[in-house]
Amino acid sequence: AVDHFCYSGRWPFRTDLPGTNPVELDVELAAVGCAYAYVADADGIFAYDTMAANDRFAATAAGLDRVRPLGTLTPFAPNWRVQVAHVAERFAGAVVHPYFHDWRLDDPALTEFWRACAEAGLPLWVNLCTEDWRLRLRGSSPHQTTAAELLAFLVDAPPSQYVFQGAALPLVSAALAGNDRQDIAFEISRLSDNTAALPSICRQHGVDRLVLGSEYPFRDLRTVRWTTEFLCGICTASKERQ
Repeated sequence: AVDHFCYSGRWPFRTDLPGTNPVELDVELAAVGCAYAYVADADGIFAYDTMAANDRFAATAAGLDRVRPLGTLTPFAPNWRVQVAHVAERFAGAVVHPYFHDWRLDDPALTEFWRACAEAGLPLWVNLCTEDWRLRLRGSSPHQTTAAELLAFLVDAPPSQYVFQGAALPLVSAALAGNDRQDIAFEISRLSDNTAALPSICRQHGVDRLVLGSEYPFRDLRTVRWTTEFLCGICTASKERQ
């Protein structure tokens, strides 16, 4: 009933689609039975003035029942400390984009950033991939996070709340097998893309550190839910036959 991977905004389509703004998305979430969703501002991902973009997004999402807005943070920005304090005051959490902004999770230069977010009590959604070329700026170079990089980050990351978006089977498997941290979770949109990945992770590591993510608007809000139910049915039938 909770979605951890939603965008709101006109980027990259540059046109108004159902759910383009938070008010409309709130209605769409209600229609599919979603209690609430943590939503990032698609227009703010590549904004020059991140704080101004965050303010606009917070204003449009204020007072809604199902949209819980995430402020966008840029860890490499000169004013990142001001950004963190600003987002901690106004948002349900923050989203960072190593994928779109081309930086490494385990970069030693970001150690103070992670610590500041944890000290502010700011939950973080970490976008490792959004598998749709339309969301990428021409000429940009998306960063492909490796398992070694993710594991190195988890060794030193301060206790907090981290939700990783868009991770495929190798990353999820390596992270869950490599540590017993209970402050991390992976959303399952890419794990639901074939019949093997999600059941494999569930069998090996359980479901406690998995959360739903629709990757809306690049997927219908119902797609990952339906696929997950279908895969669970396959797993149940397989166990019964055994």
